[in-house]
Amino acid sequence: MKASTEKAIEELKAEARGYCAKARAIADAAAKTGRDLTSAERTEVERQLAAVEGPRKMIEQLKAHDANAADLKRQLGDLADDIGLSEPDDGSGFGSGRGYTPADSKSHDAARKWGQAVVAANSDGFRYKGITPAGSVVVAVPAPAIVPMGQPVPTLRTLIPSEPTLGRFSYHRQTVRTNRAAPVAAGSRKPTSDYTTELIEDRARVIAHLSQPQSRMDFADAPALQDFVGSEMFYGLETALEDELLNGDGTGEHLTGLAHTSGVQTVAYATNLITTTRKSVTALEVLGFSGTGWVLSPQDWEKIELSANDTGSLLVTEAGQRAPVESAARRLWGRPVVASPACPVGVGYFADFSSTKLYVREAARLDWSEHVYREDQFGEGVGGSLFEANELMFRAEGRFGFAVMRPNAIVQIDLTA
Repeated sequence: MKASTEKAIEELKAEARGYCAKARAIADAAAKTGRDLTSAERTEVERQLAAVEGPRKMIEQLKAHDANAADLKRQLGDLADDIGLSEPDDGSGFGSGRGYTPADSKSHDAARKWGQAVVAANSDGFRYKGITPAGSVVVAVPAPAIVPMGQPVPTLRTLIPSEPTLGRFSYHRQTVRTNRAAPVAAGSRKPTSDYTTELIEDRARVIAHLSQPQSRMDFADAPALQDFVGSEMFYGLETALEDELLNGDGTGEHLTGLAHTSGVQTVAYATNLITTTRKSVTALEVLGFSGTGWVLSPQDWEKIELSANDTGSLLVTEAGQRAPVESAARRLWGRPVVASPACPVGVGYFADFSSTKLYVREAARLDWSEHVYREDQFGEGVGGSLFEANELMFRAEGRFGFAVMRPNAIVQIDLTA
């Protein structure tokens, strides 16, 4: 069980114990005076005991979520081996796009598991039987992990901690951080620091998309096609999530991304890109934060690499020192860089992403069905179902929420000269 899940369960248990303690205190008070509970006391005891049911159900759901994820992972591995699925090599046709290159192997593996899950769901453990009329598979969104030195970071979500949620969630966002700790003489008044927070309440949003109708016969003839469709659907969902984490404006069903979070720091362009990014590091360090990663557009990352080469002296290192730009490992000033197409050109971010959190209500899910009616299935104005055309449609979706607990741990950078 993940540490974040265990922590959430312990908090829920503490909440339940609190309700029980309040009910017991009322009963004990009446017992000490040798009387029965009044009507109002009885009602309050019943209310406190009924409140225990909420945390109890949430604990059950968290345990089930954790167990299902572990069991699914085991089943997919076993079934994929049983029906002879092999890892596609770099020449399989999936290595040309973002999310499928060897440098991005973690996203590639996660996407491929969807295709494997679809095949596994339509096999008897020994052979592929053909895709069923409808069904679904769930592949958990990969949790953030430690990024080994020398390896590029594939996506923004890799840098963001995550935890499960039950749809609605709340967190405290720090708005004031004034540290007044100082030496104090014996008997003197101690200074008071100000660490003000505000309670933010939010909910998970659905991110989803559909595929075009696919021929059932194509799937029967080429099981690898399911791997391809699952990978593409996963990639589309991942891309949309990354765009929301950066650019969501918080209206309607959009997340509130970094670009629309109030209270973030800003750094103006200064002299050149290398100087500007170094000033961004300083902006966090003066507040006591240690940045964990950059988010830049591919175009701006290219400019930074080329400007470092043009500068020349910036790439010369002394013994034991690293250059500001490490192209192979895709690092800048020693921190990993996410080159995201969702990041606007001319704008970048440097942040301590431990001050953010991705809430996951429903992990990435892939459903398919032939029970879909389309108005122009057999030509303009001639409606029909996919069943009649022997076709299937896929739907990929997940439910996510995003929180920024310390906005001043985020730096928005102007990269335009």
